[in-house]
Amino acid sequence: GVTVFTNLATAVVAGVIVSALVYAYRQGAQLRVVRQDEGRYEVDGGLFFGSAQAFGRAFTAKDDAAEVIVDMSQARVLDHSAVQALEALVERYARAGKTVRFTGLTESCERTVRKAYEKLPTL
Repeated sequence: GVTVFTNLATAVVAGVIVSALVYAYRQGAQLRVVRQDEGRYEVDGGLFFGSAQAFGRAFTAKDDAAEVIVDMSQARVLDHSAVQALEALVERYARAGKTVRFTGLTESCERTVRKAYEKLPTL
């Protein structure tokens, strides 16, 4: 009785966790950052904890122009990890003496970013 229920409950919880991790991995793999030229990028897909690292790796501050434009019109900022990824990108470019400007954020995504990080001046 109790042992069977406990084992079944444990199996269900483990299955839900594995499914969530697989979903996050697949969604993270769907984020695309395309470099248009040395000062312009286009982002497509959901930016969240599962894709934040790949997002950051897609940018090359040393090879880019003094002002970089990141077109977010096809992207969605989904969680706080995404906001941190945007913040880290701005800070990395600032250390290189360059600026980043995000364009095309939907109204709800911009609200999410502003709530979490009010200092992000380049929206």
